[in-house]
Amino acid sequence: MNFDKRTRARELAIQGLYQLDVQGSDLLTSLGQFFMENDPDGLVRKLASDWTKGTWEN
Repeated sequence: MNFDKRTRARELAIQGLYQLDVQGSDLLTSLGQFFMENDPDGLVRKLASDWTKGTWEN
């Protein structure tokens, strides 16, 4: 796995967590759209989504 992709996924996850903190849990349903708009790579989006949701739920 390319480390640059993991770094990008971490950046997106932090941005997603910030948005959830500011806008609330209702944003969880539209996080996929946010990640799609910010990175075309499917692996990056999946990692960012998994990490964001996992962190938010715990």
